[in-house]
Amino acid sequence: MITQVYSSKRTSVPVTSMLMIAALLLLPSCGSKSPVPDKPVTPSVVAKKSSKPKVVKQSRKPKIAKASAKPKVAKVTTKPKITPKPKVTKPTPKAKIAKTTSKPKVAKLITKPKVSKQNPKPKVTKAITKPKTSKSLRLAKATAAGNPCNMADPGYGIYYPWVNNLKIGRKNVRMLMPKSGALTSNNGFDLIIHFHGGNAIRKAIADTARGAFVVGVDLGAGSGAYERPFKNPQVFRNLLKNIKKEVARYTKKSDVHIRRLALTGWSAGYGAIRAILRQKTGKKVDAVVLLDGLHSNYDRNSPLKLRASQLSPFVKFAKHAAKGQKFMFVSHSSIVPPGYASTTETSHYLAKKLGIGISKSSAQDSPHLTRYEEASTGGFLMRGYRGKGKADHCAQIGLITTMAATLEQRWDTPLAQGKSYKRPTASTKYASVRNKRKKSVAKAGSKKHSKSASKAKSRTVTLAGWDAA
Repeated sequence: MITQVYSSKRTSVPVTSMLMIAALLLLPSCGSKSPVPDKPVTPSVVAKKSSKPKVVKQSRKPKIAKASAKPKVAKVTTKPKITPKPKVTKPTPKAKIAKTTSKPKVAKLITKPKVSKQNPKPKVTKAITKPKTSKSLRLAKATAAGNPCNMADPGYGIYYPWVNNLKIGRKNVRMLMPKSGALTSNNGFDLIIHFHGGNAIRKAIADTARGAFVVGVDLGAGSGAYERPFKNPQVFRNLLKNIKKEVARYTKKSDVHIRRLALTGWSAGYGAIRAILRQKTGKKVDAVVLLDGLHSNYDRNSPLKLRASQLSPFVKFAKHAAKGQKFMFVSHSSIVPPGYASTTETSHYLAKKLGIGISKSSAQDSPHLTRYEEASTGGFLMRGYRGKGKADHCAQIGLITTMAATLEQRWDTPLAQGKSYKRPTASTKYASVRNKRKKSVAKAGSKKHSKSASKAKSRTVTLAGWDAA
């Protein structure tokens, strides 16, 4: 282009001016055609877009990568064990069988016989509790000796099973009646009323009793449960009346009467005896036996002294026993109760009131009873034993075996022998006592009773099977 201009106008325009013109012509063309180089512009734009680290960061974002590689999603995808086709296979019987086999139910069924094998069946214990041979009887006695709170059961011996026709309030009172004999010629019988632990008394005397009738009264825990009902004198009078009716029902002797009466108590049972001894009917009582069961509160004014009003009935009876008019036995363990006087303190209190000394005594009266002290005079006897545990307290009730034998020897109780009485049915009515002839016989028997009682006052009582005091 320059060459054309130069060739056309070489004659009239100088070279310098031509160059200037050419430069001027080139400048506008460069400014107008500056955006023409699209290729160099596009790479810069692309470079900018591709060089954006943000886009690259999005591609390499760890969060997006974590989301893409979510192990949780993978776990969800691995759950096909529950949701996918394997579930369809689970309802198949094979999967059910696998479940039942894998569940510990079958294992439990398997382990049950193992436990039963490890714990032997109570066949051996049945053989011990119900001995059939002399060897098993010795085993039963050894077992009982190991736990005096669970005595061996010898059965009922000379007695019928418990008669439950007597009541004190809503509580049943049980009675042991000899199957035969045990009555005097004028139909008198000897009676022992025991408070607290009646079934244990039955176990203790069933094999050794001579013929005394036994009544067991269980009214609950604590001396108050026994003392409250008998504060009403009519309760004890009704009890004696109902006992005579029941004996008449069994023996079919309308004129039966109580010849001798003893009150025995273990532990809390002394509460009833204390209430009875305060009454006029209490004068009929010939003997009192307290087996580790005589407590009292301390005096309010003198904390070191016992409350005399709670012990006065026993002191009065003990004085009659000391003169030989009555019989009284008191035993104590070495247990120290919280907040009230122990049986050791009350026993020493009685000895002090009688003015007798307490001497040392060493004897083993049973596998669980170790005697260490003793006090006696006339018909009164007190013995102390070591031991401060529950077993030592339970072992005291075993002393009733010797006490019952001592009372029967003192009373000369008629033997239970001869033809057995027929156990009456529930429909049998009480025999009538309106026959005048039988009443006269009963009166004659009461006179004989008073004569024999006067003779009994003068004799000294020794304990059957025990060393003389």
